[in-house]
Amino acid sequence: MKIIKSHSGMRGIYGESLTPDLTYAIAKSYAENFQPETVIVGRDTRPSGKIIKQTIIAGLTSSGVNVIDVDIAPTPAILYAIKHYEADGGIIISASHNPPEWNALKFAGKGGLLLTSPEISKILENINKKSATTKIGKIIRKNIINLYIKELTKHANTENIKKAGFKVVVDSGGGAGALTTPLLLTKLGCKVITINSIPGLFTRKIEPTGKALEILKTTVQASNADIGFAHDCDADRLACVDEKGNIIREDYGIGVAVKQVVTQKKAKGIVVNIASSLIFDHIANESQTPIFRSKVGEANVVRKIIETNSDVGAEGSSGGLILREFHLARDGAIAALKILEAMAERNMKFSELIKELPSYHIEKLNLPYSPNKIKKIEEKICKNWKNYTIESIDGIRINGEEWWILIRPSRTEPLLRIMVEAREKNKAKEIMRKIIKTIQED
Repeated sequence: MKIIKSHSGMRGIYGESLTPDLTYAIAKSYAENFQPETVIVGRDTRPSGKIIKQTIIAGLTSSGVNVIDVDIAPTPAILYAIKHYEADGGIIISASHNPPEWNALKFAGKGGLLLTSPEISKILENINKKSATTKIGKIIRKNIINLYIKELTKHANTENIKKAGFKVVVDSGGGAGALTTPLLLTKLGCKVITINSIPGLFTRKIEPTGKALEILKTTVQASNADIGFAHDCDADRLACVDEKGNIIREDYGIGVAVKQVVTQKKAKGIVVNIASSLIFDHIANESQTPIFRSKVGEANVVRKIIETNSDVGAEGSSGGLILREFHLARDGAIAALKILEAMAERNMKFSELIKELPSYHIEKLNLPYSPNKIKKIEEKICKNWKNYTIESIDGIRINGEEWWILIRPSRTEPLLRIMVEAREKNKAKEIMRKIIKTIQED
């Protein structure tokens, strides 16, 4: 059976590459490899999640592992619960922004830290290993929604947000965020309008980008709201619409949140992945905060935060904020709180906060390539662009003056993913043409 290993776990189409038999075997392999005593299991709202959850619980308990079943909850809430209940790990059933027919398993260890790619590979490698135990684990069921919301409010100036009395439109996209973000904002005195809010009913594309945000945009304008927020299916991502109805690029919304964090107190560092915008460098320079880059993937950003003792992390291109003082996980709700906090404390509209950040344009392209030619391609790029600073943290990133290029092989398809960012759109397009020419030259 073919299953795709991603940054945070394993994913596939339910009933094809991801089957109940396979998820049962994966859960047993997780138990055998990491020998946990207690594991938290939760899911997003996809139809297949309920069945997969049962097979995961069966695989764990038949391996002698005790399970805390939290059922439907945002991924960041489940990761926080692992830390709160001092569990040994967790398995989260969610394919995040993928279409409804997809599902995935995300794996965490102690403290709610997502497992790294080598640790995930170990689970797959030992999938057929037989369990020697005859012990049967116990199942405890807990609702973690109120716990998560209570803890979130400890990490924002809630009184200022309450005084501001914001009107907010929340588009949870039928995902797990429907259970948390509207309730959180209501408790903070916001007038909340919800759309696409029935858990498990996917009335828009799950990934909160482009046309998927048109209803949110229209609702913000029609209701004269102060801001619009949207999540993917497990609510670790945040997309924003300003009070004028403009859809804001993900890294700009998260940029406002990061800026709020580093201006509140002297931060020890900001961590972003290699595919994140130069706006984070601007924020770092402005606040005199060190900035560090990691490989793409939440687990990689988190490990870099720990390594550098940084306070905040961001995966700008996927709308994710990691606030260390809360927990080491990408969290759409904490990003929303920090944005509202900035609006309230500075008495500024969201669009005004966005205007404080420098404007950059991003071009993206996927090019087919043969995996056995990647070394040759990288050598050619390094030779042709040798006069610029080149990083090889994850693929190749070429850094110029207020522009950069990133060329990374896809981990799931025979594609080269190319990103270019520059201050001007024409400059970004020109650089993209040059890098394509370099790659395609014989």
